[in-house]
Amino acid sequence: MSNTTKILIIEDDAALVKIYKNKLQREGYNTIISLNGKNGLEMANAEKPDIILLDILLPKLNGREVLKKLKENSQTSSIPVLILSNLAEMDEVMKGLEEGAADYMIKSEHSLEEVVERIKSILNSNNQPEKEKKEEIPKENTEQEKKPEQNEN
Repeated sequence: MSNTTKILIIEDDAALVKIYKNKLQREGYNTIISLNGKNGLEMANAEKPDIILLDILLPKLNGREVLKKLKENSQTSSIPVLILSNLAEMDEVMKGLEEGAADYMIKSEHSLEEVVERIKSILNSNNQPEKEKKEEIPKENTEQEKKPEQNEN
């Protein structure tokens, strides 16, 4: 069974790109590569990947600008973005999350396996079938509705 999940990697470190690409392809993902922010933004618009791995320090257009433009565009705003950067200051992490990133991982603090697991987690949370979401809601509402009635009696 082949995986049709498409991952866009926007990263200027060619050696790191090769490592990510090889690991993700072994996991069954299709990968698209961009070595700069400007081209990465164009590829995101053209390819509509399922998730984007985004570095912050990029040539031609930095990752923060790429993220901003992705989230402003109705065609790409729902694509989850996982920031992978060496900018480890808490302010940078918070800015990335506030600007719409699904998550922010510091490259030097996470193994390749952890990155892959985070990708899977983000994809799973984005692809949870509507049916499952709807089934969970009535159970919670039913329980919450019963509790106040019991407290009133």
